[in-house]
Amino acid sequence: QVDSKFIIVKTECEKLLAVDQHAADERVALEKLEHALFCADSHDGLEVRMTKRKLLGHDILKQSAVYPPNRVALSTSQVQTLRHNF
Repeated sequence: QVDSKFIIVKTECEKLLAVDQHAADERVALEKLEHALFCADSHDGLEVRMTKRKLLGHDILKQSAVYPPNRVALSTSQVQTLRHNF
């Protein structure tokens, strides 16, 4: 380890690589997060540690019921207000 930031790795072909420790940690966390999001049952016991925060698999993917939309009747002025603000 160099300067508490880089890890020095010697490759099979006798080359030295400097790996940014923070970037490597973020890459691993991102890959775990992607795996949890795109693999159906993998998020149940998964724990992903991001820079200052820990995410649990069940916090990443939460089930929620989908309800049919509610219809509402709006006056012309309410529609204009809605269109103006959104």
